Amino acid sequence: MITLSSLLAAYLFAVLFVVFADYHLLRRFIPSLGFVVVLMYGVTYGLGLSLWRSDPSSLYGYASFSTVGALDALVLSFSLGILSLSSVYGMSRFFLVRLLQNSPQPQESLADSAWPYRQGLSCLSYLLIAIGSVALIAMHSIGLFARSPELQSQVLQSSLIAKIIIGSSIVSRLAPVGFFLIPFVWNQWSLFNRFIVVILLSLWQVIAISSGSRGLIISLPVYLLIGGVCWRKLSVRLLIIILFVGSLLFLPLAEKLRVHREGNQSIPELKRTFQAFQIGKQLMGTSHEFYLMLNPKNCRADLQRLLSEDPQALSIYRMGVRSFSDESLARWHVVGLYENCSNRALNQRNFEGFSKLPFGLIPSTLYRGSPSLFDGQGLSEDLSKNLDLKPGEISYATISLFADSFWRWRWTGVVLAPALIGAFLAALQTSFSWLQSKYTLYGLLAQFLVVTLICTWINNTLLTMTWYLFWDFPKAWLELILLTIFLNGARQTARSAISP
Repeated sequence: MITLSSLLAAYLFAVLFVVFADYHLLRRFIPSLGFVVVLMYGVTYGLGLSLWRSDPSSLYGYASFSTVGALDALVLSFSLGILSLSSVYGMSRFFLVRLLQNSPQPQESLADSAWPYRQGLSCLSYLLIAIGSVALIAMHSIGLFARSPELQSQVLQSSLIAKIIIGSSIVSRLAPVGFFLIPFVWNQWSLFNRFIVVILLSLWQVIAISSGSRGLIISLPVYLLIGGVCWRKLSVRLLIIILFVGSLLFLPLAEKLRVHREGNQSIPELKRTFQAFQIGKQLMGTSHEFYLMLNPKNCRADLQRLLSEDPQALSIYRMGVRSFSDESLARWHVVGLYENCSNRALNQRNFEGFSKLPFGLIPSTLYRGSPSLFDGQGLSEDLSKNLDLKPGEISYATISLFADSFWRWRWTGVVLAPALIGAFLAALQTSFSWLQSKYTLYGLLAQFLVVTLICTWINNTLLTMTWYLFWDFPKAWLELILLTIFLNGARQTARSAISP
């Protein structure tokens, strides 16, 4: 059995790798790409795995050998993957910095580097918050928050506004940069501008709550908090207090939204069984890895043991689980889930989908025949079909890098694929640092985008992460540059018009 202490040890080593590699940046409160990615993997997986380890019965209703075995395999895959990613990232950063030792590196803190550009960044933050809020209103009104993937797909295909909002990453990339800058530029705004910003941020949260989007609800306070750490250098004590109070406020709200969206309050037993599972899935970001790690042979052994010990399970098994309605407690019973587990057939994917490169990196708005690299939802649908589960039992969040790597190449993939991503991340961070020293403003804009990965990027497949690294991230950076140039030009024009 893989213990939580082993997981914690592996994760601490992973954090040490990235801290050692990017200490020069972190001590200056510059968000490091490797540190942010490793930190968020730790949060999303650490909390979920801890919850599931403490109560494995929340998954199937019984603490079975298969459940514990799948958790052990899940912990092992995460430990191997995160160590591989962080160690290769650290080594790559070390050698790249040495290779480019004659090139300048950031010598000032984030606040000191950005201080000469505070007026432009103030306008940029204001504009991004306004555009993001308008985009969120439009997303809500045209139905992009529909819980059905089919309805979302129809909206994206039929609505030009939806294509612009999603394609430009207004909500996922640009608006978070505006939130992150607030602690730095707040004093630059007039009282009227502050009032408008507060109204827009309140509107953002109201729409997020009404749409049932827990990610959007938490994104605003998270980016504000990170901005407070980087710009205001909040003390550790104050940071712990804020996190504690924030969690007390967020968890009840998140659970209420969860029950409203997915639970069935008329069946208390179902609600209790579903509740722990959903919270664990929410904290972890995705539940697909668990199902991938289940062993069909162990499922059958557990089923036979359970039938001999539980008369109720035996009666349900004899009657046939599929004869019960989807919302009945019996449908969630361990017997039916184990039947599906033992009859499943999940084949390795190997290099499936790689034929979509490089055209998959071109958005469909530019090239109509461009194939989609967002294959996580399709994989979750295949997994649900093979396990005969209804959509609510497995979220439509994308499968993570570690699960996708395991599904493709088993344990070899869990080591090699994250290592490749770690090398790409190191190359990106090195280029950001060079830009910040050579062309400060453009480098700062790239570093600002690093924090947008916190609420939107972590759980994705290998192909989807390739899309983010080679298209989505550079595109958002270019958009920020163009907006900054436009705002600077507008300010200069305004000054010329005012001056005699």
